[in-house]
Amino acid sequence: MRRRFKFLASKTQEMKRVLRASGIDLSTLEDQIAKQRIAAVSVRSLAPKRILSKVQSYMKLQNDIEDLQSSIQNVRTSLERDLGPSKARVLLSQMTESWERLVSRGDELYDQLGIAEVYPRLSGVPPGAVQTLILARNLKARIRQRVAERMWERSRLNRAAGGIHQPIGQKMFQQIKTGITRRSGTLNRAVKQFNIYVRSIREGYNSSWGIALPQALIEEELEAPPEDHDIWQDLFLSQESPAEPWMMNPSVREAITAHITLQRCEEEAQRLRLYADNMLQWWGEELKITTCDHTSEGASRNISF
Repeated sequence: MRRRFKFLASKTQEMKRVLRASGIDLSTLEDQIAKQRIAAVSVRSLAPKRILSKVQSYMKLQNDIEDLQSSIQNVRTSLERDLGPSKARVLLSQMTESWERLVSRGDELYDQLGIAEVYPRLSGVPPGAVQTLILARNLKARIRQRVAERMWERSRLNRAAGGIHQPIGQKMFQQIKTGITRRSGTLNRAVKQFNIYVRSIREGYNSSWGIALPQALIEEELEAPPEDHDIWQDLFLSQESPAEPWMMNPSVREAITAHITLQRCEEEAQRLRLYADNMLQWWGEELKITTCDHTSEGASRNISF
């Protein structure tokens, strides 16, 4: 109990020093934490999965339209060779008009997907690039989850360092280490696929789109990425509005972490005080019972028959 109180006091002082060094007042921190939570559960954060299915349906229709155009072109070439250009043009005029109407309706369908309502900055981006962006965003989210899981597993391997926790045992140690090694291949393949998406977006990028280009990931940096690493940020997150300080300023993020940790320290201190009070109460009751039993036993010995 004494060691817990000592560790809690040192942690509290450390977090207070971080808050003082940041120079950020409490109201600003609370405001940034609230905005961070809103961004994490906002509709735009949850929208890509729903939009991706619509974009994929549109891209499938677009591929069918392109295949139809190729078929019409092949038929036109064959008819022009057999019947001449004028007759071929007459025979294929109705089919060409139908294809043009299909193309225009495809464009109308894309406008009705509602992508501009969810992501206004993507209104001028071609459908193929939008699909690649959303695929890259979803893949990056899965990579981020795997990186976090691997960091947690590595912390379990090192849980006994410095005598903080009990060792997990050799068998469990080998199981965790084997699992990390086995899943590393999947993570590396996902990173390579993400970098392919990034390269595709960069090759077809047009400055008129008005979106920030995603950054490629480096596998070696994902072993223990710092808190300001790009892996912790979603794609095109800062394009909808000006970037908040909690996104761009490391000092603000450190202050937020210190503030939340300080709140948890206060909760832990309250829990420890309650635990200590209950323990003292239990000791007092046990001492009282023991004293009463000892007194009763001594009195019974003094009784003579």
